[in-house]
Amino acid sequence: MRSSRGASPAWEDARALAAAVAAPGAAEAAWRELIAAMAFDEIDEPTQRLMPVIYGNLRDLRGLPDQERMRGAFKHCWSRSAELMRGVRPVLAALAGSGIECRVIGAAAVQAASSGAGARAMWALDVLVATADRPAAVEVVAAAGLRAVGPAVCERHSRARPDAPLTYRDGMLQVDVHTAGGRPVREAMLEAPGTTLSVAQTDLLVPPAELLLLDAASRGRDAGRTDRAQAIADAALLAPRSDPGRLVAAARRTATIGALQWVDSELRRAGGRPLGVDLPREVRRGARASDVLRSGERLVAPVTGLPGRIRSRQRGSAALAAVRDDFPGARRSYEAWLWLGQAAATERLAVRAHGGFLAPPSGAWVPGSSVRPFAGDSAPGLVASPVAELTLDWRFRVALAGPQATLRVVIDGRVLDRQDTFLFRNGEPVGRIAAGDPATRTWDFHDVGAAQEFSLRPAWPVCEDCYESLRGVRVTIGA
Repeated sequence: MRSSRGASPAWEDARALAAAVAAPGAAEAAWRELIAAMAFDEIDEPTQRLMPVIYGNLRDLRGLPDQERMRGAFKHCWSRSAELMRGVRPVLAALAGSGIECRVIGAAAVQAASSGAGARAMWALDVLVATADRPAAVEVVAAAGLRAVGPAVCERHSRARPDAPLTYRDGMLQVDVHTAGGRPVREAMLEAPGTTLSVAQTDLLVPPAELLLLDAASRGRDAGRTDRAQAIADAALLAPRSDPGRLVAAARRTATIGALQWVDSELRRAGGRPLGVDLPREVRRGARASDVLRSGERLVAPVTGLPGRIRSRQRGSAALAAVRDDFPGARRSYEAWLWLGQAAATERLAVRAHGGFLAPPSGAWVPGSSVRPFAGDSAPGLVASPVAELTLDWRFRVALAGPQATLRVVIDGRVLDRQDTFLFRNGEPVGRIAAGDPATRTWDFHDVGAAQEFSLRPAWPVCEDCYESLRGVRVTIGA
């Protein structure tokens, strides 16, 4: 099998999208090409997130490589969706009983409008309410037993992104409360009559498929790799349920013609079913002019320092200079990883080549030891990144005495009561430490090697107002 060293993120995304949305013959060829270039476990995050859609597109074919693993990913998604739907029934019933006008959008709505549970990865229930109804809606959600983990973004972000959701959680059960935030497509979702559809025996009131498609396109066009690929896959799932004439009319009414053109072009590029939209020349010209204006707005905001400047995964010159001067380990690889926006493939290459970005620690870790690696604590068998504050990557590497059948890792600290944090191990995402939920701070790993590199990263977006340092987190490893 060819190494994935030659597979760029753009190359991988193109094959994954073709496998997800193209006609069976082209989709099978794209999947075989992708899996010939890398092992299933090496597939990047955007592709893993598309796995339910890929399996749904290829499920009638036989003899595909890693077909059972594809099916396993689909079944896991189905199980998670069903569990989430069971958990949110009391919330939905309480919202309906309160008289608040709301719609279910996002992943659950896409599943309901397309192929049901399992068709699309889903981590939360997205509920859309009018701005004036948001205080009442969050009271209903909180009364149903979910705990506020703070706004998904801070007030500065809310001025720049008024559509950003408020997040409520109970363990792994999560509900995100959205408002239109001045976005015409979201306002149209609330105004249009909802349709009651079912996912995992749970009734959901969802907007028309045309508006769900336009919403996905609007979000995906300016998003990062993962959300961009998911938006295109969502459009492919929704296209058979969307009327082209109503789609164009809705796009004109909600000023999303440019987004519609973009997603139609991306579907065609991936070999998927075209949306069948026929846009007059003057409409296409107007959409291009709108795109130029939007591009100008994106360029002006960082220069003028408008409220809501959001830290991105791509780090600036100060962080890269610090890596060159102070990072102990594979500096060039780590600098490239930061410059590329924390590309997962680059991190996995470093793990395979060097055991991680950081240099191997001296000595061996004593099981059960507890340290604050970024506050200056030292211990045998441990090395921590000295540039974590600049890179927003709180990375530490542990040298165990040998391979371990089971390894328990506990991450704790006051900041975790207020800020969601992602944990990665050897370049692979482990999961999210939920703000204020101690049950999500303990991890048990099985059959691990002697070299283990971990990374803590704040949930995005963050800014100067809402970001809190992870300097004080305490790490306990072993029995």
